[in-house]
Amino acid sequence: MINFRSVTIDEKAKTARVQAAATLGELYYTISRTSRTLAFPAGACPTVGVGSHLLGGRYGMMSRKHSLAADHIVDALLINAEGEVLDRRTMGEDLFWAIRGGGGTSFGIILEFTVTLVTVLETITVFNVTPTLEENATHIVHKWKLVADKIDDNLLMRIFINPTSSPKTGSRTIAASFTSQYLGRARDLLPAMGGKFPELGLTEQDCVEMSWPDSLLYFAYIGNNT
Repeated sequence: MINFRSVTIDEKAKTARVQAAATLGELYYTISRTSRTLAFPAGACPTVGVGSHLLGGRYGMMSRKHSLAADHIVDALLINAEGEVLDRRTMGEDLFWAIRGGGGTSFGIILEFTVTLVTVLETITVFNVTPTLEENATHIVHKWKLVADKIDDNLLMRIFINPTSSPKTGSRTIAASFTSQYLGRARDLLPAMGGKFPELGLTEQDCVEMSWPDSLLYFAYIGNNT
């Protein structure tokens, strides 16, 4: 399947035709070369293959606003056990439903997807706030669990909990990194939180504005000057 990796963007229709062996990075890159306001809501790891990613459902940094990646599949090319190449019309709605989240290994070989793209602002906001245990991280994580689904749908906050060295004592401790994305400008982010999560201590100085393509590099820990 390694040669099935082309990506074709229809900017007017807001769709992409992406072959199954393309990576998310290749899909995102092609979108970014076409438009600054079109995007695709899938995972943050650019080396992940599109085929397995979409067939399993999958979420990403825009999923609160734009749902799962598989929800955006509007057509597919599939080879069945008889060697026939089928699209959505010829495979039927039951099989088309099954491959969007149910995996593809039991149903056929997927060659290509047609997916709808979403519209984003030219400038969005990211931030990373990382409290340690000494900075009340346990309480902050607990409060996040209570409010994360109640904050503006444009904001997705995810947490990475890792061992680290205390900046105060140098001893081993735990840090909770709130690595997040807001589909809007920094000036609108704090009002969007609606006072529901003051424990995080987020300030406008923590926020970095950038384009959606640059945010992909940010979340993949790749310098945006590459």
